[in-house]
Amino acid sequence: LFVDGTSAWPSEPKLRFAAWAVTVGPGGVGTLDNQLLMGGYVQGFGQTPFRAELTAVLQATIWAVKKRQAIRLWCDCQGVVKGFNRILRGRAPKRNAPHSDLWGLLAEVLQGCDGLVQIRKVVSHGDLGRSTGPLEDWVYWHNGLTDAAAEGINWRRDPNFWRDWLGLRS
Repeated sequence: LFVDGTSAWPSEPKLRFAAWAVTVGPGGVGTLDNQLLMGGYVQGFGQTPFRAELTAVLQATIWAVKKRQAIRLWCDCQGVVKGFNRILRGRAPKRNAPHSDLWGLLAEVLQGCDGLVQIRKVVSHGDLGRSTGPLEDWVYWHNGLTDAAAEGINWRRDPNFWRDWLGLRS
């Protein structure tokens, strides 16, 4: 599964809004087919790309645990990958740290799921022309499509959202 998050207006915290996506490449390495599995808007005041990435990882992990489906997550956010692996090694998330609510939920979901979920770092916005082989081609392709899916979700919002957002912006 490929996960990604995005936010619009990243330099303006009061105007920023974020979304996330999880996609699957159902045929494995070498296939170009990519399907949106799930996606949504980031909840709360922390509308950041990091929180969007972490939300995508959390939602994909919840999905895998409910289905008892072994998965490998491909994520382009180094901080999320490091934090996820710390939890897998048994380190509890820090309380009152940024995004501790999501890290705590992730730790709960991962309890007793040894080996069910793995995570790998992928280069963000990898250039297919510079890849080193079929695996990197496949990863760059799917990461790009997942990024586009998150971006699309972020901009497809209810008219009430846009009315309120435009009111804040003016």
